[in-house]
Amino acid sequence: NITTPQHLNPSPPQPLTTSTPLRGVVVMNCNPFTLGHRYLIEQAAKQVERLFVMVVREDCSLFAYAERKAMVEQGVAHLKNVTVIDGSEYAISQATFPTYFLKRLDDAADTQMLLDLDLFRRHIAPALGTTVRFVGTEPTDRLTRRYNQLMHEVLADVRETVRLEKDGNAVSASRVRKAMEQGDMSTIRQLVPPTTLPYIIAHLATQALQAELDTTPKPGLVDKDNNGAHRDMDYALMQRSIDTLHPYFVKLALLGCTDALPTHTSIRDIGIEAEKAMLSATNGVNTHKGALFSMGLAVVAAAHEERKIAANEEQILKERNGGEDVLVSLQTTIKALAASFPDTSGTHGSKAKLLSKGTTAIKGALDNAREGYEMLFAEWLPFYIERRKERDAHTLHKTLLRIMCDLDDTNVIYRTDLATAEEVKQEARALLDNFSKAALRDMDRHYTTRNISPGGAADMLSLTVFIGSIQT
Repeated sequence: NITTPQHLNPSPPQPLTTSTPLRGVVVMNCNPFTLGHRYLIEQAAKQVERLFVMVVREDCSLFAYAERKAMVEQGVAHLKNVTVIDGSEYAISQATFPTYFLKRLDDAADTQMLLDLDLFRRHIAPALGTTVRFVGTEPTDRLTRRYNQLMHEVLADVRETVRLEKDGNAVSASRVRKAMEQGDMSTIRQLVPPTTLPYIIAHLATQALQAELDTTPKPGLVDKDNNGAHRDMDYALMQRSIDTLHPYFVKLALLGCTDALPTHTSIRDIGIEAEKAMLSATNGVNTHKGALFSMGLAVVAAAHEERKIAANEEQILKERNGGEDVLVSLQTTIKALAASFPDTSGTHGSKAKLLSKGTTAIKGALDNAREGYEMLFAEWLPFYIERRKERDAHTLHKTLLRIMCDLDDTNVIYRTDLATAEEVKQEARALLDNFSKAALRDMDRHYTTRNISPGGAADMLSLTVFIGSIQT
């Protein structure tokens, strides 16, 4: 038995007449929502009185269903005859079409596609009162191309729109995801509407935290091999923390995507929500408080910068001479956001300053943010980018060590003392000058024994990776 989803009209369809308003539907995944998706919807909307856009409901994609649906809603808000509806459990789902998510064209695929289309024809289309199914042409994916062929055979009115192209290639979500992997924001801007960019920025932030966690081995830090100097954390707990924080990075990115800089209060309120959720997920363990602050500010700043570019792209890109000016503007925005935050108390940074007997040489997380992370932009980011260009297999390990050479890591000072923090800098420099993975493992064992955990450097590694992914 088929249960009609709640958002569908349960009343039986009325017979079509010449005066019946023409209704159509588009089913799409949008991982993420691109200019190609928007073009298809715009072309379809011109041909019907009412167009329904159904977003694939399964959470098997990089972007979660809720994010994908929100991207579509925001991206088509200008089209008054378009309604974005909840995905169906029977339209391109694990129940009807599991091979779609495996991207595997085999003997079972045709059977699954025919089942999916038959359910759409007999149940979903009549409930919506739609008679037209819109699709885009598929130049590369054999599975989707075969689905389109069967659609023409099974459904009465299928209208295929030629895919939008950019630089001779179809605009596709896969191109966007590849650009995300390469840190190519200039390409991403050409492939997605501005409303999609906050979601991409949030994902790049989450991926940067993931990259830091996955870097193995790391000295005294949680990684895939061990818990380092931490007795209350492990890899699974850190992973749970990252997953919990992701929706709040989305909120922060959306907050930053405004003409005026958001207030300290609005940023703080989301940060407090995120910290509560993190502590709830980790049973009270502070896994990412420092990273939440630094990454949160950077996410807001990056989204705000993208908003400025979208508002006056031609003029801004003309004024900015390449990636260097993009970074200068981003750094300035981070400084402006951090300047509105009051001095902190009770953090590892503030306690480390007390342990250092008030020396002005020690800078906490807020101090570094107010300075716009000078060392990151001047030293660590160029180092990281150069290692990436050289395709160094140990780019993240070496970048972490490079950060440890310079950073007054308040986490190290808090757990040990100033003298130990200076030793960490010297040992990181020596290992970087004569790097080997075996020596890094030795450092990890040594630091674990001595309760040394360069958590501040780990936060800055995540931030460096993130800035590196949005620099162009």
